[in-house]
Amino acid sequence: EPIVMSEVTGATNLMASKNLEHSFQKLAAKKMKDSLSSFLPGLPGMVDVVAQQDNSSLRQLIEKPPVGGKELVLLNQLQLAGFRLHPGPLPEQYRTLLNQVPTKEKKKHKKKKHRGSETPAGEDKTEDDRREKKKH
Repeated sequence: EPIVMSEVTGATNLMASKNLEHSFQKLAAKKMKDSLSSFLPGLPGMVDVVAQQDNSSLRQLIEKPPVGGKELVLLNQLQLAGFRLHPGPLPEQYRTLLNQVPTKEKKKHKKKKHRGSETPAGEDKTEDDRREKKKH
């Protein structure tokens, strides 16, 4: 089969060719309702503030590193022994700590509202009563 040439190429502005520029401008000019912190709730600090305002930019971290109280020192052999795995089962005193399951907060379920025709109480309504209710 012969190759069919298309009018649309990689250089074609699809927004202009499909007359979508107005829609795009309308969408791009919209203010976002949700703040950045609503999408990243686990991050500490003020996420919505520009980094230069609260002095938390990466450049500032490089140029002015935070002053630490103590120097980092390697652990000695005795201190490292606390992190080694030991053969055998876990002692009972530690097993009870691991077996505790954190309790989740119970959420109240919302009751679904039923239409009058679906509930027993709504069955005794006449068709005229339902039409009156729809008008209001």
